[in-house]
Amino acid sequence: MGLSELASRIHQSGARAAVIISMWHGNPGDLSLIDPDGSELAVIRVESALLRREIVASPRTRVTSVSPIAVKSDSPDRVQELALILSDLLECEVEEHTAPPRDGPRGECTPWLEPAPSGRVIWTHYHAYDGTEIGPRIRVKEVRKSNIE
Repeated sequence: MGLSELASRIHQSGARAAVIISMWHGNPGDLSLIDPDGSELAVIRVESALLRREIVASPRTRVTSVSPIAVKSDSPDRVQELALILSDLLECEVEEHTAPPRDGPRGECTPWLEPAPSGRVIWTHYHAYDGTEIGPRIRVKEVRKSNIE
């Protein structure tokens, strides 16, 4: 579908944005966030990604909601920038923690962002109830904001 049809579908569904995933050598390359007007909000350049099935060997964990974005304490600006983009789109808060939070409700997923030693950002997801990583785990190379206010 074209960008105008995608924008129309975003608008009709009441969603805040859509994600267009471009591929690079069979793997995710860029995650382009598109608003209901068809404008690009941000581009998240992916260096690598591990799927849920590559992270969790146990049965699937059902996710029904998203808790606040959790960011490792004292993270650099590049981590905070990605956290603010995600929190705006998901309409949730950003919280700083020393480790992924636990003891949340069953079915809730905690997006977790932390700096990687390589200067990249690790973006993964934990089950809020027991702190099990449920993925996917994404290594973010670069974040480029466009129209996020």
